[in-house]
Amino acid sequence: QEYAHSTWKLRVPSAVATNCLETEVLHILQEAAPNADFKVLPIPVWGVFVPALNALLGEAQRRGSQYILYQSLEVQCKPAALRKLLHHFTPDTLVVGPTLPGHRFKAGERPLDGR
Repeated sequence: QEYAHSTWKLRVPSAVATNCLETEVLHILQEAAPNADFKVLPIPVWGVFVPALNALLGEAQRRGSQYILYQSLEVQCKPAALRKLLHHFTPDTLVVGPTLPGHRFKAGERPLDGR
């Protein structure tokens, strides 16, 4: 429910990937933030994290989104933080984001490894 509230405050469409209970997840999201735009994507085989990320990317493409914000349910993104992230985008930027606990930051190009 906290995720639903924080996402609704961002005023952006939201897609949630889950490997089960899609109807229940959508009900919880809609109950917590009735006016938010949520889409629940079923991911039957979760694997590591690639299938979920690909499904979310496909939903963003379907909606014609200019940006995509990947966010764990445990993370709350405030509108000011989103504005700051978007401020760092240039035509040559692929990814911007904060360094979270457990992540290894290294400036410049690097392989995408989830950490």
